[in-house]
Amino acid sequence: MKIAITGQFASGKTSAVGFFSRLGYKTVSADKIAHILLEKPTVKNRILRHFGSRILAPSGKISRANLGGIVFAREKERIFLEKILHPLIRKEILSRIEKPGRFVVENPLLFEMKMEKHFDFVIYVDCPHGRWLRNLRGRKIPFEKAEAIVRAQKDQREKRKCADFVAVNDSSLKKFETELMKIAEAIEKIGRGD
Repeated sequence: MKIAITGQFASGKTSAVGFFSRLGYKTVSADKIAHILLEKPTVKNRILRHFGSRILAPSGKISRANLGGIVFAREKERIFLEKILHPLIRKEILSRIEKPGRFVVENPLLFEMKMEKHFDFVIYVDCPHGRWLRNLRGRKIPFEKAEAIVRAQKDQREKRKCADFVAVNDSSLKKFETELMKIAEAIEKIGRGD
């Protein structure tokens, strides 16, 4: 069983993945893979040749904040970076989920990367604006930066329509997890052929 979880930035995807992890699913995160890739010498050097040293942290590692400030402000730069990272992220995700077992993959750009067909089910985490603002405050992310990230993603209404299930994250974690449990039970039921 392979489940993909997608949704806009700061919607509750990580909480949903954690929930499925506690149900015994192995987890994969597109964002974590991207962070690892940024430190691979071949990838890092290619990115540095294009963006220059302005994206480096004092430690010599690529600063995701510096790089994000550039790519979310300029679509051309974001597209350049995606052309490098997306095929590598896709390859890594597919290699991890080809093994037997139950997997849940967190990928905010699932549809942009055209990966939905590789999953038995897609869950879209929907987060109303008021809740989303609270999530941002909890992460201490400036509203303008979060809006730029969301603008770079495919239309959220389209993603919602394309998903098999929608989990609404509009109040407490307990309520959200109750909704996720209903989805998990429906998935298990479909998987058994009931």
